[in-house]
Amino acid sequence: MRNYRNAFAFALVGNLALVAILATVVARKQHREARRDATAFDRIGQSSPNGSESAAMARTKLPRAIQLSPERLQSIGVRTGRVESRR
Repeated sequence: MRNYRNAFAFALVGNLALVAILATVVARKQHREARRDATAFDRIGQSSPNGSESAAMARTKLPRAIQLSPERLQSIGVRTGRVESRR
């Protein structure tokens, strides 16, 4: 009977240690992803002329696709062309 108690206690402590290790790994992964996303937003803000305004706008949820009229594309200078491979 005593051996079973010792085995149970050992298994319980081992499982708790594994759960703690797993929780730490998951928390670090989420922290890295959040930090990577924040760094990407900071780069957006630094590379734009309006700085913090653009970074704040980037943090808001925007639609994934934006449609522009041909007149608007022409007014902002968007050009299209054929893709060619060159040296």
